[in-house]
Amino acid sequence: MNKVDPHSETDADLVRRMLQGDLTAFDCLFARHRRGLRAYVFGLLNDSGWAEDIVQDCFLELVRRIGHVNPDKNVSGWLYRVARNKAIDFARHRKFETGPPESEQPNAPVSGSDKPDSQASPLDVMIRNESAARVQAAVAALAPRERDVIAMRFYGGLTFREIAVIVRRPLGTVLWQSRNALEKMKRTLKDTP
Repeated sequence: MNKVDPHSETDADLVRRMLQGDLTAFDCLFARHRRGLRAYVFGLLNDSGWAEDIVQDCFLELVRRIGHVNPDKNVSGWLYRVARNKAIDFARHRKFETGPPESEQPNAPVSGSDKPDSQASPLDVMIRNESAARVQAAVAALAPRERDVIAMRFYGGLTFREIAVIVRRPLGTVLWQSRNALEKMKRTLKDTP
């Protein structure tokens, strides 16, 4: 089987190919967006298992609704909106509490990376995990709109323009929310040991 470069075509081209029944186009979209979506949802929920499940659901939703997806619109924005809505639904139905759950793995990837750093010493890993937990707690303490912006920007790797499209807010509002959120996080991190 030929390995297809997931970045050789635009999202719109891949959706058009999916509409024609090309399954490799789905594989390319999945490879392109899975990691960023997973990191984004993990940033919202602090649970890597549920983040992976929600991302899978997003792509199932894409397959189910492919006939209704306009390839000329922002496909990644559509995926992030679906992910956001599914994370919110999950939080509502599970009476989600902010902060990392006890069942969360201590080495859960914060940046969306699936591979641990094999060069790091155990002390480095411990310090990095402790720092990551503090940052996650600071993110969880933010207002939901601010948390969305921060999670999309830093966990999902999206630009502020892409975030504005996804959350359907003006770019200036998104920039302002990001700045406020970062200031709040800075104060929170300064005040915690």
